[in-house]
Amino acid sequence: MKRSYLILTVLVLFAVPTMAQVDPHADGIGIYADKCGLVNEVDVEVGVPLEVYLLLTRPTCDQLLAAWECSIVAPDNVSVWGYSFPNPETIGMLNTPNFMAAHRPVDYGMANLLMTFIVVPLDSEPAQFYIEEYTGQSGVTEPRYIDGTWESLGDNVLIDMKPYPADGDQPCFTVNPSALPIASATWGGVKALYR
Repeated sequence: MKRSYLILTVLVLFAVPTMAQVDPHADGIGIYADKCGLVNEVDVEVGVPLEVYLLLTRPTCDQLLAAWECSIVAPDNVSVWGYSFPNPETIGMLNTPNFMAAHRPVDYGMANLLMTFIVVPLDSEPAQFYIEEYTGQSGVTEPRYIDGTWESLGDNVLIDMKPYPADGDQPCFTVNPSALPIASATWGGVKALYR
């Protein structure tokens, strides 16, 4: 009897599908359809709002996450309805597509929510989002965050965030990635398949 429980337990443990974050690298930044960083492609019907999340994944900061900055490039075939920060005390500069946010330092985990926004597809074509360099008053910088606290601002460390995939030609998030034209079927075309 004990043996059968052991075998059943082992089967259950190994039969459960495993999930991992899309970006395996430290200090990654990406746009995801979930707050864990698992889904960076999603199919959505035209006109249906979708909540998406800007996440910092696998941070290497030693202290606390205090601020961040990046640029998000949204495609023309989606409408972005609004942006919000998870912490109500966040001071955000939303100069689309450039974003900068500062807040009370927060503890961090494997996936850290930086910002939430809602997108609505305007057509069924693929809509590809990119994360790029931040353009601000101090010039152009890589996406980055501050490791530290506001009290010790001079001692803070700026850490570059790495968009995934690292190749700038690849999008970091896609709505309707598999949108393919639908060929009209005819009865003659169906019969031709079985000749």
